[in-house]
Amino acid sequence: MQKPVEPKKILCIHDLSGVGRCSLAVILPVLSVMGFQPVALPTVVLSTHTGGLGTPARMDGSAYGMAALEHYQTLGLQFDCIYTGYLGGEAQVALAEKAFALWPAAYKVVDPVMGDNGKAYSTVTPALVERIRSLCRAADLILPNYTEAQLLLQQQPVARDLRTISAAMKMVTDLQRIGDQCANIAEISLLLKEQKQTRTLADIRTMSQKAGVMVKRSIFAYVNRDTEAAQAVIALDDEVDALFRTIKGELVELIAGNRDEADQAIDLIIIAKYLERIADHAVNIAQWAIFCVTGEILG
Repeated sequence: MQKPVEPKKILCIHDLSGVGRCSLAVILPVLSVMGFQPVALPTVVLSTHTGGLGTPARMDGSAYGMAALEHYQTLGLQFDCIYTGYLGGEAQVALAEKAFALWPAAYKVVDPVMGDNGKAYSTVTPALVERIRSLCRAADLILPNYTEAQLLLQQQPVARDLRTISAAMKMVTDLQRIGDQCANIAEISLLLKEQKQTRTLADIRTMSQKAGVMVKRSIFAYVNRDTEAAQAVIALDDEVDALFRTIKGELVELIAGNRDEADQAIDLIIIAKYLERIADHAVNIAQWAIFCVTGEILG
């Protein structure tokens, strides 16, 4: 009989709110359903969350947390991941620091919970920001919102820093969409690989090459703060749009004249549309690259 695979353990260092459907009350069941074994380490127990429900009753978990970490080490537990959330004081940051030190091989995720909507939480002090900033340096992944990113960037970041963060957050969505569309094209291509190549396929190849160049140049423009490269990407979009119109027209004529090839023609139109969208996302990235440098929002 095969031995069952032990689920990966995630040490969750976060607050526990009685009312509010947030923090550990949500994290634990979600991770469990995903097949992980979450291990809760409450930094603080609150009667409610801190968003507009008055002043919650509060029980600090720092002393318990330190004792729990020592117990886990005595048991020989190994954590695959350590995830930190709300750390309401420097003593609670010390909990996360100790966990990182005890299990250095664990994947470290820090959600630097410090504020939202442009305002820091009442418990956040400059000293706490510095401790959390140091914790972020030790992490493999950090998950700040916009306000927290501001606080991590020395609390009063220059405008260019804020533009860079804002653009990066927007660009991630465009890159994700590009990846999704590439996967869709690959799936359709597997169905078409045995079919006879037509002139339209050659046009699609050209369109694909141009879209690929646009994606590469737009990322180059962002990384190197190159507005000329970004403008070149935007200009190239007209060529891709023209190719799409040509391909679409040819395939519509093909469908009208030969119903037997309609399925292939429809697949090719879909691929061409995906390529057009990839080019559009490359333009978005190029526009965000320009925004980083000039502050000007195009489009």
